[in-house]
Amino acid sequence: MACDNLFAASVYSDGYQKMGGSLVDQIDEGMSKEVQEFIVNVGWTHKIQAIQASKYQFWAGFIEGLQIIASGITASGLIGMIFVENRTIKIGTAFVACISFIASNLLKTWNPRRLEKVSRQAAVEHWNLQHRALHLLQMINRKSILPNEAELALKSLVADRSAANDHVVNAWQRSVSLARNKLKAGRDNDYTDDIPYFIPKYLRRDND
Repeated sequence: MACDNLFAASVYSDGYQKMGGSLVDQIDEGMSKEVQEFIVNVGWTHKIQAIQASKYQFWAGFIEGLQIIASGITASGLIGMIFVENRTIKIGTAFVACISFIASNLLKTWNPRRLEKVSRQAAVEHWNLQHRALHLLQMINRKSILPNEAELALKSLVADRSAANDHVVNAWQRSVSLARNKLKAGRDNDYTDDIPYFIPKYLRRDND
């Protein structure tokens, strides 16, 4: 691995000299901005789809539970009607049977379980794209990849994003708002306060 890194650095240095240092720096800066925009784009999609999947999971569980309860009450009402002649029981049983029918049809037509699965798949795919792009950005900033190689890598990411977008489902506005709040209020990529608990002082850069 060390030899590979040295070889990559050597190749970049040769290419840097051949193309002209200032020109390469300009290309790197432009490419860096493109990759950063790509990261933000797929990052948003990942967050929104993950929250949307949780919403589908909740409603699937709620409707399934409602159907089970309604089916049980309907069955009990039908049995009760055999032994007791009561108008209230008949009306109540018919009403609950309608709820069970509606819940059953919602699960079949709307199919929140399928939508949950699709949303989760989209979230995972965009999470992978985000981390691949972060790795590419790191290589660009460290000047360990040539501009033409970085451009090819970005084109590959864009093509994979297009394929991943086929699995993206329309998100509710509530999910978008929750994603925005979580991203701005959360600390997904900020480990500043946690570093001292995991890394000894003598291994940290800010070991003053």
